[in-house]
Amino acid sequence: MKPIVFAAILLMSLAFFGRTIYAMVRAAGRGTADPPPRRDQMTERVLSVIVYFFGQKKVVEEPRSYHHALIFYGFLVITAGTGELLINGVIPSFDFSDIMPGFAYAGFKSLVDTMNLVVLAAVGWALFRRIVIFPVLAPKTSKLIPWNLDAALILG
Repeated sequence: MKPIVFAAILLMSLAFFGRTIYAMVRAAGRGTADPPPRRDQMTERVLSVIVYFFGQKKVVEEPRSYHHALIFYGFLVITAGTGELLINGVIPSFDFSDIMPGFAYAGFKSLVDTMNLVVLAAVGWALFRRIVIFPVLAPKTSKLIPWNLDAALILG
C-alpha cells in the first residue's frame, strides 16, 4: 500500500512541476524572438559550461566562498542518493546495489553520507558567516534575516 501512496504523491508533485514549467515556458514565449540558433563555437560553449558550471570557476575565484562549491558538489552527490530513494519508494525492493557491484555501492553510500556531512558543515559555516561575521559584501543588520532573502529561504 505504501508504494501506491508514494507513487500517487510523486505523480502529483511531477504534475505540479510540469504545470509550473509549462507556465514558465509560456511566459518566456511571450518575449522577443531570439536570433537564429547559436551553433557557432560549440566547442568553446561546451567548455565554458564545464568550466563555469561544473568547475564552479567564478565561485572558487573568491577564496572566502569555497563553501559554496562544497554545497554545490555535495548536492550533486546527494541528488543521486535521493534518486535511489525515489525509485525505492515506488519499487521497495530496488536499490542501486542491483545495478552496481557491491564495493561500488558501498563506496556510493559512504560518499552520500560523507557529502551529507560536508553540506551540513558548509551550510552551517555559511549561516555562521552571515549571522556572526557579516561578510564585507553583506550589509550589517541586527536581524537574522539576511539582506537578500534567497539565503533565508534556502536555509529555512
